[in-house]
Amino acid sequence: MDRWESKVDALIRLAEDQAGKPEGEVARAKLQQILEKYSWVAEEHQPLADFAISEFKYMKRVGISHQGSWTGRDLQETLTIMVADYRQRIEEHKQLQRLLVG
Repeated sequence: MDRWESKVDALIRLAEDQAGKPEGEVARAKLQQILEKYSWVAEEHQPLADFAISEFKYMKRVGISHQGSWTGRDLQETLTIMVADYRQRIEEHKQLQRLLVG
């Protein structure tokens, strides 16, 4: 793994671990800058880049866990699985809220 790849991976982990906190937002912003500047990096890390900070904040605000374990053949597949899991958790929470309210 190249030096830049380990930095991108560290930023991803930091953004995920510290989601909703200032440190996580800074890591997320820096990751977004890297992905915008180096489009070929974005191709490898696009799933996380597409997962908005607002979605992380929403999960934290309503108490949806960020915990989990995801395994893929490579980093891109693993991130895709993680993002799909997070989005499913968000949708399930919203469906439950609709049932409770309506």
